[in-house]
Amino acid sequence: PECGNGWLRLIDAVLKTVEHFDPEFKIRQIKEKFGGLRIYLDTTAPDMEPVIELAQKIALFTCEITGKPGKLIEDGGWYRVRAAGVK
Repeated sequence: PECGNGWLRLIDAVLKTVEHFDPEFKIRQIKEKFGGLRIYLDTTAPDMEPVIELAQKIALFTCEITGKPGKLIEDGGWYRVRAAGVK
């Protein structure tokens, strides 16, 4: 993925859940954009979308670097989610 290791557990949980709805799903892209997590799949069943949306909301409060609780900050024109004390 094109994001920090702090979100990997969250991404893994999403992909395992989505796999229950469609075992043959294909990942188009996983990345950070404007400080948030984005997960794009080639196909999505209606039941997959709430799972992906929830993960994207959780990521807005999860440090992309450490996986600890964090907050969305602006850093020189870039938006990032960071835990206290993490640059």
